Amino acid sequence: MLVISLYCLTNKTMKNIYCLLWIVWIRNCKNEKDWKFNSIFYMSMFNVTNIYSIRFVLEWYFNINLFHNFSGLTSVERLDNIIGLSQVAFPIFILNYFLFFYKSRYEKMINKYHYKYGREAVIVYISVTMIAFFGLIVFDLIYGH
Repeated sequence: MLVISLYCLTNKTMKNIYCLLWIVWIRNCKNEKDWKFNSIFYMSMFNVTNIYSIRFVLEWYFNINLFHNFSGLTSVERLDNIIGLSQVAFPIFILNYFLFFYKSRYEKMINKYHYKYGREAVIVYISVTMIAFFGLIVFDLIYGH
C-alpha cells in the first residue's frame, strides 16, 4: 500500500488527479460544521474501499496476496473488524492529513488546481469506487471460494 501511495505521489499525473479530487471535495465540504474532519474521514474511507477492492481482485484473479503479513487485509471476514480496518484506514488518514491539511496546504492547492470539471470527477470517483466495491462483494457471494 505504501509503495502504491508513493508511486502515485511521484507520478505527476496521478498526483494532479488526486489533488484535484481533494480540492473539489474540500470546496464542497467547506460550508459544513467540522468540515476538515468530515472531508478527510470520508475521502480516506473511499481510499480504504479502493485498497480492499484491489486486494480482492489480486487475491481472487491472480492468487496474489501482497498483504499476507498485514492482519487487517488477510480475509474478507476481517472487514467488519474495527482493528483490522483501522490498520488500513489509520495510515491513509495520516497520509492524507499531511498531504492536504498540515500547515493548511489545501489553501495553496486551491489556488493551484483549477477544477472546471472537478465536481464531475468526484462524482465519477465515488461512483466507480462504490460500484466496484459492492460489485466485488456480490461477485464473491455468487462465485465465492
